[in-house]
Amino acid sequence: MPRTPTARDYELATQLGKLPGYSLIGTREIAAMTGFAVTSIRQRKVALPPAAYSSRRKILWRLQDVREWLAKLNATRRARHIRHALPHEDASRNPGTAPISRDTR
Repeated sequence: MPRTPTARDYELATQLGKLPGYSLIGTREIAAMTGFAVTSIRQRKVALPPAAYSSRRKILWRLQDVREWLAKLNATRRARHIRHALPHEDASRNPGTAPISRDTR
């Protein structure tokens, strides 16, 4: 689903940074901000914030809602990365946390 951003995506993302939060944006703008394919967004194959407006032909989001959603997503990913980077307890010191062996000889 993720795709390689193009020069147009970077230009569009720069323009979006200048817009007020109450602006409505469509699937192309969401694609530029997230890296998801436009088709995946239209078919709702990816998790996104709730749309401000939705019909059979168009889906629109409030820019501020998308910014907040991306910030929350990034914070969650950072926390998960930090959790995995922390050293784990040595299982020999605490045998109750050692993995269970599947060997049943």
